[in-house]
Amino acid sequence: MPIINLAKGDKIQLPSVIEINGKTHKLISYDSPKTKQFIGIYCIFNDLSKIRNSIKNHIQNPSHEFEHFHALTILYRKCWNDSGFRYFKLEIERDLKEASKTLLDFHNFLIRVGNTYIAHPNKTDYDQCSLLLIMDDQKAIGVSPNRMTLENLSPRDYQVWLDLITYLQKNLIPLLEKMKNSVIDEYNFSMQNKNQPSQKS
Repeated sequence: MPIINLAKGDKIQLPSVIEINGKTHKLISYDSPKTKQFIGIYCIFNDLSKIRNSIKNHIQNPSHEFEHFHALTILYRKCWNDSGFRYFKLEIERDLKEASKTLLDFHNFLIRVGNTYIAHPNKTDYDQCSLLLIMDDQKAIGVSPNRMTLENLSPRDYQVWLDLITYLQKNLIPLLEKMKNSVIDEYNFSMQNKNQPSQKS
């Protein structure tokens, strides 16, 4: 899938043809509630792939940069949020229904960290700050602020996260296939009815 860099006001120029096994096929735009749902599932699957690839790279070349953990957590939370734009979101009852306690606990940890530490300034165990006074005998002569924050995850945590992403994507694959076939059938059926001659009474 090509990466398109857009500036404000730019319009996406979609391809008009695609080559499959040496044969050129025309591409057309098609819009329906089912296509919107398929696109929503596809975008979430794609976001999960970005997280998976980033975690794999991190496991092979560990980085202690907070921004890496921060960005992946935000992207993961995005897959579970209902923005009204994607027409689809991950749901615990459906997408983690048979997940192990380890995966479910880690998912809850990521959502909690994202909600109470990364995205919003709430009271949390992951971000604590205290102030110590610097004393000279019985007299305070300065202050020493101390902040303890969650900067990154352990290698084991990243492996659990990778297992969680793999589990979610494995469950999305048949759903994507089902929705793809549904969109194709819907379009072909609509065109078949459109091309049939109208019956006069």
